[in-house]
Amino acid sequence: MTPEQSFNTPAATIAAQFQRNLEAHRAKAMTRQEQLREQQLAVAGRKQLTPRAREVTTARVYLEGSDQLSAMRQAELDMRRTTRDKIGRKYFSGKANDPISRRDAMDRARALTDERDARDALAAAQRDGDEAMTAAIAEHALGMLWLGVVNEWAADKPGATEDINLYRQLAHEPSYVEAAVYEAIPAGAVDGKPWYTIVTTAQEDLGGDAA
Repeated sequence: MTPEQSFNTPAATIAAQFQRNLEAHRAKAMTRQEQLREQQLAVAGRKQLTPRAREVTTARVYLEGSDQLSAMRQAELDMRRTTRDKIGRKYFSGKANDPISRRDAMDRARALTDERDARDALAAAQRDGDEAMTAAIAEHALGMLWLGVVNEWAADKPGATEDINLYRQLAHEPSYVEAAVYEAIPAGAVDGKPWYTIVTTAQEDLGGDAA
């Protein structure tokens, strides 16, 4: 198994919990997306409204749903940041007895510029039982993409490989495809209209028109 392959094993521990929470959250967003579509289309069936009132009402419904989906997207970003911080504390920053020890370990780890030297330093720190140093070397190796070193460090830590794989993934924003679940899609009277037009329409005062 190559270093890269070992980072594709089934998720566990923190990674598994995050995945369950993420799937549930995105499922709620998909439900809200469909509800928004139905709500916009339902306005078309309100025959007591004039055509312009239907358009204005639909625009308002759309913007309300858009705000809610945007909040759900932000909630995912918060979840991702919180989870990454949690993994970092568990495997890296939480291993030093005090901030000074951690800074010292990180300074020594960053001085390693060769993967072979990092592997040797890791082995020495493991023999000495220096958790702060082993964690610092692993964190540095992760940043340098020395995955072989990271794998050696994670070998005796159940779930670490999966969690660190997630840690790497969470360093990046969700892809466009992943984020599409939070997109509010105009339908009904505002179908195909650009955002600024919908905003302007929603702000229109209907006056005596039915609303």
